[in-house]
Amino acid sequence: MKPTAIFFFASFVAFNASSNALAQNVELIGDGIEKSTKDEVALLLGEVEPTTSKFTARHQARRAAGIALDVLNSKGWLDASADIAVETGPPLKPIVRLDQGKRFTLGKIELKLSDAQIIQTDIPSFQIFTGDIARADTILNEEKRLLSQLRTSGYADASSQARQVIGDRKAATVDLTYNFTTGPKVCLGDITANNPGRTRENILHKLSPFKNGDTYSPDIIDQYKTRLSETQLYKYAKIDLSAPVETDNAEQCEVRDVLVTLEDASRRTVSAGASYATTEGFGLQAGYEMRNFSGRADTVNIDLYLSSLEQSLTTSWKQPLNGGYRHSLLVDAAIINEQTDAYDSRSISTNALYEHPWTKNIDVYAGIGLEVGQETQNDTELDFQIITGRGGARFDNTDNVLDPTQGVRLQVGAEPAYSLGDAEGQFITTTAQARGYTSFNEDKYILAGRLKVGGIAGSAVADIPSTRRFYAGGGGSVRGYEYQSIGPFDADGDPLGGRSLVEMSAEARIRFKNNLGMVAFVDAGEVGESQTPSFSNLRMGAGLGLRYYTSFGPLRLDVATPIDPRDSDERLLLYLSIGQAF
Repeated sequence: MKPTAIFFFASFVAFNASSNALAQNVELIGDGIEKSTKDEVALLLGEVEPTTSKFTARHQARRAAGIALDVLNSKGWLDASADIAVETGPPLKPIVRLDQGKRFTLGKIELKLSDAQIIQTDIPSFQIFTGDIARADTILNEEKRLLSQLRTSGYADASSQARQVIGDRKAATVDLTYNFTTGPKVCLGDITANNPGRTRENILHKLSPFKNGDTYSPDIIDQYKTRLSETQLYKYAKIDLSAPVETDNAEQCEVRDVLVTLEDASRRTVSAGASYATTEGFGLQAGYEMRNFSGRADTVNIDLYLSSLEQSLTTSWKQPLNGGYRHSLLVDAAIINEQTDAYDSRSISTNALYEHPWTKNIDVYAGIGLEVGQETQNDTELDFQIITGRGGARFDNTDNVLDPTQGVRLQVGAEPAYSLGDAEGQFITTTAQARGYTSFNEDKYILAGRLKVGGIAGSAVADIPSTRRFYAGGGGSVRGYEYQSIGPFDADGDPLGGRSLVEMSAEARIRFKNNLGMVAFVDAGEVGESQTPSFSNLRMGAGLGLRYYTSFGPLRLDVATPIDPRDSDERLLLYLSIGQAF
């Protein structure tokens, strides 16, 4: 019988990237020792103080030798040996002479399952093979992967037992035996809520990514936890499996109910905000939000906005899970009063919008709205009633809702409208918008861009209510130009609005370590009388900005000037608000 030995070895994780090969006063020598091995030993050894004591120097050498052998063992050099010596000084120098020996490879690899309950097709296959280098991390990672595969196949109680690692010095091989206890395969039963609070239990079923009878998987449970967290309704959410409730012989599994323990979060939020622009003056915002209003995970918002140009009060109700996860119904009503250079308007509106997820990153939506009001333009007062349909799609793969640094946002939409009252007409407004973000050097440098185009087809401009025409200029449009100052004007120099729109922006953002940042930007825009943009009369503005980053988004201060200004244009405009320009 050939001699065998049992080897025990561990893998090590390096937690810093820099070293000076080996600690300065310990020397590691030996044929074929890789630099990465010396670096790892130095990192684990740490700083070694120079000494004049031979006893201390030998202790330092023995400690370094032990670390070096552990590192070599973890890399497959399982028969490595080390000798120590001390070179006379002063100071004394500990020396470690290493002999790596043969590098071991994997021999026979076996999987033993202590339960006879596992279904044959659920037995995981190996992704390491005979002849692979016998690295500790390879062996341990394979054990973790096998356990994960068992649990993903439905074996919720699967656990790893002591593995057997047997080495043959002569053949320089290691035979592996992985041992697992699987327990029965588990299928998911009913959802039972412990302390559901205000939430109705059927909402917990609507949030669930699984159906009664589905096979257990850690990923499904994690997905359920994520969905519960995304509602922002709970301070705490825990998911457990009950004791077996029955055996499903058809599925060859043990049925267990899903126990959900919840603790409600605060339901109410009050918010406030402010903005300022040189030509638009101050704006104040206040908001009130109540979550889980009726116990159906729904949200009610009341928002008030006051500025010299607009005063509005909006109430909205959003019911998620309408027809499935991420499906939602949004209903709102608003009272709006506007006094701009282009028009004065007073209106009441109500809208309903249904949103449906098409894929992970794409949503489609459709809705209808009604607006009734009165507007004044060029000293002419008109009553209007507008029925509007809405439809479109959104794509979003950005990394942050409030302040993205990577990804793209795309949106296309169409709004057919029928106007009644003093100005009757039919028209359809189409828009398309793209925003892109990319970052460098761990998000310190960010490039951002935006393009928006739109057109109105149908009625003549005079038959389209002033509030539904396109305008450009201002802090959310083209910085460096006054609000609504880009586009056609009447004889008195007041904006008329147009039937086509182009807006473009480019920003270079730099973020510093102290939550401060700087921005350089260029904006451009055009409003035309034709149904499609001509791109021939673009107005451009450029400027610099400061950002102060907070948990709720950046505070923004921008200073902009028009490029090739007209006589009527201000030369320097200031904008202050919360959030990035786009």
